Amino acid sequence: MKTTALRSCLVAALSLLATGCAGTGSGDVDAITRVDLQGTYDLQIDAAPSDLTGDDGFNLVAEILEIDARTLTFAPTFAGMGPFSLVGNTLTITDANGQTEVLQATFAGNGNLLTLVDDIDGKAETFVYIRRDGGGRGNDLTLANLQGRYDLDVANTTFRRAVPLASGELEIAGHMVTASLTFTQTRAFTLAGSVITLTAADGERSVLQAELDRDGRILTLTVVEDQETFVYRRR
Repeated sequence: MKTTALRSCLVAALSLLATGCAGTGSGDVDAITRVDLQGTYDLQIDAAPSDLTGDDGFNLVAEILEIDARTLTFAPTFAGMGPFSLVGNTLTITDANGQTEVLQATFAGNGNLLTLVDDIDGKAETFVYIRRDGGGRGNDLTLANLQGRYDLDVANTTFRRAVPLASGELEIAGHMVTASLTFTQTRAFTLAGSVITLTAADGERSVLQAELDRDGRILTLTVVEDQETFVYRRR
């Protein structure tokens, strides 16, 4: 559960929500209506900016964009996997680059409640997972007992960032661990021609240039401030 690249990825993936943008958009693209925009879209990862890929195996793997009459909701998912070793209650996970992350693990609820503690920026952050099938076999922390799939208990997880954590999954199979975290944020928007202005709760704004293809299936959003472009396909 490395977090250095996760933080940088999160900033990049949500640069559409970057605050304090000074640009106003050119308005040269054909006008778009709110009705045109409404729907659910998937980010085309292959066409996304390259800095959305982390250097420690915890990368952006998906992002859903939902647009209704008044708001845009972004929900990026980051995932990573790697082998791990278990000594006592210490899990040491190794990523694709050979970097390691050390977590403290405990079981409760007959092995159905797994708590992982990670040192993030000098602070102990707790991630609580609930075994999906409820088939725990005791609270002894062994390789055999760890096997299975878990869902993140967001309410009892202490990890917090500016963009809210919505859900997470953890799978342990053999000596491999796979983890994913999904974040979500909703913002109100205004639309003038083809320019979308997002407004945060504190009043700060982000300005995007929007373009829909002729069939209305491909939505391209360009951040006015840095000209990064994100391409979404309608579901």
